[in-house]
Amino acid sequence: MLSSGWDIMDFVRQLQKLAGGNVAFATIPVLDGAGWSDDGMQSVVRVDPRQVQDWVVGLLHEQDQGKTDELAYTPAKTTANVVNDTDINGLAAAVSKVLSSKGFTTGSVGNNDGDHVPGSQVRAAKADDLGAQQVAKELGGLPVVADASIAPGSVRVVLANDYSGPGSGLGGSDPNGVVSPARAFNLGSADDTTPPPSPILTAGSDAPECIN
Repeated sequence: MLSSGWDIMDFVRQLQKLAGGNVAFATIPVLDGAGWSDDGMQSVVRVDPRQVQDWVVGLLHEQDQGKTDELAYTPAKTTANVVNDTDINGLAAAVSKVLSSKGFTTGSVGNNDGDHVPGSQVRAAKADDLGAQQVAKELGGLPVVADASIAPGSVRVVLANDYSGPGSGLGGSDPNGVVSPARAFNLGSADDTTPPPSPILTAGSDAPECIN
């Protein structure tokens, strides 16, 4: 039995466009992930219906605003090439290791054989490239510079003498990009009532193992 007005052929055509990286999963906010039914016989997930409704409306609004690509983005879609424009031995390798630990695909690592840069930067085909923006964020907010010679899906991180982000050993971070306790973010307390935003998972990732 089909719903009235449902074009099944159109639905099939939409399914043909789906691929692992084009499907995004989002986890609804819950009150208790290990709750029990009123009769105490069944394990259930307890939710606030109004909170779930507001969450769904917000998710649909993001899709309407053209954020579908952003929701489905994963670091593995971006190949990060890192070059060293300084005299600091091993800097490019250390930063590449940081990006690899964040899930980015490891690209080439070496010294900068191009023109010297005035400051550290992330170069990409477009300045608004999602991968470039994410790499720049992970490295402490580096500027993103458009470079038509960079292939789509790749970025080129150029490290200059001003670099003090993860992998530099400066600014409270170690070569592996682990933030020191003094700079760790406050994750909240047990008294917080506002649930944290749910993570966005894609069909191309190893999780979730179970989808309810």
